[in-house]
Amino acid sequence: MTAVSIILPTYNRSHFLDNAFQSLLAQTFKEWELIIVDDGSTDNTEEKVKELQSKNTFPIKYCKRENGGAALARNTGIPLAKGEFIAFFDSDDYWDADHLSRAISALKKNPSLDWLYFACRRKDFLTGALLLPSTFYTNNQKNPLFSCASHKSDDIYFLENEKAALCQIKVGIDSGLQNSVFRRHIFNKFLLPNFRVGEDRLFILQILKANFKGAFVDRVTVTYNVHDNNTSDTNLNESNKEKRILAMERLIASYIETFKLSSLSLREKNALRKRLSEDYVWKLGYSLQRENGNYRDAAASMIRGIRYWPFKLSYWKTLLVTLLKGVKGG
Repeated sequence: MTAVSIILPTYNRSHFLDNAFQSLLAQTFKEWELIIVDDGSTDNTEEKVKELQSKNTFPIKYCKRENGGAALARNTGIPLAKGEFIAFFDSDDYWDADHLSRAISALKKNPSLDWLYFACRRKDFLTGALLLPSTFYTNNQKNPLFSCASHKSDDIYFLENEKAALCQIKVGIDSGLQNSVFRRHIFNKFLLPNFRVGEDRLFILQILKANFKGAFVDRVTVTYNVHDNNTSDTNLNESNKEKRILAMERLIASYIETFKLSSLSLREKNALRKRLSEDYVWKLGYSLQRENGNYRDAAASMIRGIRYWPFKLSYWKTLLVTLLKGVKGG
C-alpha cells in the first residue's frame, strides 16, 4: 500500500508544476503517490502533467473536473487516494526535504494521533523576501496554539481538543492543509467544506469536535509563497484592498457556516459570535471599508457585526462616527 497520497489541486498554473514536482522529488520519504486534480484549467496543464508522467517513475494520477474551487478539487482527489496517509500540496508552495519523513515517523510512533502539522514560513514569491519566519510566532512570541497542548513528548505538542477547538474559533491554531498530514480514515467521516477561503479552518474545527487527535511540531518545514493569485486568507495581508475585502468577506462566510455545527458548546457559540462581530466591525468595516472611504458598506458591515454582539459600546461609537462621516462625505 502507498504510504502517502499527495493531492495537488491546480487551476491554470502549469508554470508552477515543474517546481512543485521537484519539491516532491526532493522528499527523503519516497513512498508516495501524487494525485493532480485539474480544476477546469484552460492552459496547458494537461500536457504538462503528461510530460511529468513520461519523465518520472513516481505514480502520478491526473483527473480533470469542472471549475469549482480548490476545496472541491481536493475532495475529488480523496477517493482516488490509495495511501494510509493523505497530504495536500499547493503547486506554488514548497516542502522541505524532510517534511514527509518527519510527519510519517511521528504518526507511526504515535498511533493514537490522527493528524500532525508543522509551521510554515511565508515568502514573497517574486522577490524571495522572507515575510514571516514561522506561522507559530508573532513578533517572536509564541502564538496561542502552544497553550492548547495537553503535553509534549520529544518535539511533539499534543493538542487538547476542547482548548484547541475554542482557540480555533477565537484566533486559529495555525493549522492549514498544506502543512498537515492526515490519516486517511478522517476522510471517511469528513470532506472539506466547499469554501473559496477558510475551508481549512472549518475542517480543522470539525475534526477537533469529532475528537480526532491532533498534534503539532514546532519546526518550519513548509514554504508558503505569497503572490497576487493566492486564494487563501493570506490575502488578508496584501496591499490590494479590494482583494483583502473579498478575502475577509469569504472568511466571514465560512465562520457563519460554522454555526451549523451541532456539536458546538454554548461557550464556543459565544466565542464565534464575538469573532464574527470583531471581524465585521473592525477588520472588514473599519480597517478595510471605512479606511478606503466606503462609508456605506462600512456601516452595513458594522451593523451586521453588532447584531452578533451588541454589548460592546465601542462598536456603537464606531458605527455612529462612520455614519456621520458618510453624511459629511468624509
